[in-house]
Amino acid sequence: MFHSNCDPENGLDSFLKLNWNEEQPYEICFDKNEGRYLKATRNIQPGELIIEESPLIRAPVTGGTTLGCSTGGSMICLGCYAPLKGGWISCPNCGGTLCSAKCKDSAEHQMECSFFAKQNMTITADTNLLNPYDLILPLRILSLRKSKPDLWKPFWKLMSHQAEFKQNKEWMEKQKPICDFILNKMKIPDVTEELLLTILAIDSINGRTMNFGGLKMRLIHPLSSLISHDCSPNMNKYFYGVSSGNYLQIRASVGIKKGEKLTICYYDALMPTFRRQKMLKEKHLFDCNCGRCLDPYDLGTYGNSLLCQQCPDGINSPPNWKCNKCKSKRDLPLQIVEKATNEAMTLLTDKTKWNAKDIGFYLQEYSRSLHPNHMLFIKIKSKLCSLPEFSREQMEKTKNHAKMEQKIKILRENLAVIEKIQRGISSVKGTVYIIQ
Repeated sequence: MFHSNCDPENGLDSFLKLNWNEEQPYEICFDKNEGRYLKATRNIQPGELIIEESPLIRAPVTGGTTLGCSTGGSMICLGCYAPLKGGWISCPNCGGTLCSAKCKDSAEHQMECSFFAKQNMTITADTNLLNPYDLILPLRILSLRKSKPDLWKPFWKLMSHQAEFKQNKEWMEKQKPICDFILNKMKIPDVTEELLLTILAIDSINGRTMNFGGLKMRLIHPLSSLISHDCSPNMNKYFYGVSSGNYLQIRASVGIKKGEKLTICYYDALMPTFRRQKMLKEKHLFDCNCGRCLDPYDLGTYGNSLLCQQCPDGINSPPNWKCNKCKSKRDLPLQIVEKATNEAMTLLTDKTKWNAKDIGFYLQEYSRSLHPNHMLFIKIKSKLCSLPEFSREQMEKTKNHAKMEQKIKILRENLAVIEKIQRGISSVKGTVYIIQ
């Protein structure tokens, strides 16, 4: 769970200093099984600001629509992260991509630039096996060791699961090009394979990839990383854009009593439970046993249930998938949900499919197998209601009152389900109101 020299139980004040918010109604606790977590030291009101934190480190992520270098996509400025569509310049010290000479001296770019300059190398030198942008995050983290030891300390204290990751062949193969380049080509003094793998493992557990209008950024907020996960949490997180510094706010979604653990949901709460559990296991290496995950009826919503094929009103729910009416067991339930999930994700990410025809086909196709309140239907129906043809302006213009009533009905049904899953104040519920 923790790497050597981490000392997870002591020196935790270094995390508290990262919170801009003067009012800190929590304490950092330690559990030998869970690690660190935050606990309320007084009663907290719904909507109250609990944490406001800048990223310790941020860097571009390859593979985004406005990212990439040798592996596709357009380049970005390493100083201000502006897309380099019209033209760009190379940093005279490291060869990094910049929008102007002014960005050469930006504090963030200097974190990696100084390494290349000292080693008399350029960022694009012999990087056939990796995208040069993949080097930015680990180099920026490495720079903290000597330039900002007060920030390196909380980073090094983060959980890494390094031993488990080193046993993961796929993870090790992914890190190999980065390690080979930094260790064998750059040859930075005092940087070992053990140190580099620990840094990459800490990022794997604690980093978040966020999409800001097509620009994907990898962010590490150490204090917020200590917050426990729950699929029906008592707090929500709000990220601010690239130009605002990607700072993060954590606010209470419901009233929280003194002594209660503070929680957020690490992934989309409207994902089917099996998909959330799979991501938590793969990305964070733990099995979620929160109240929602243990409830076969998903807090009374039937958000993971299927319709029985043997009787007219029966419902098949996990984990045994037996009908609540006729007791028959559903054949291949996980395969059905997996297929429906994959098709839903394609529908939600492929903009060419954002139309009433494709969305309607999906809803019709799975209306015979998924429960009407299934999480996938909630997501797909919300996307349907956000289409331009369902906008209030368009429906008022065409005087299509039937379509307007249909939209209102769908959103109210969605909201009734979301209310049970995302307690109290929620940006997801706010989005439903905006669409409506």
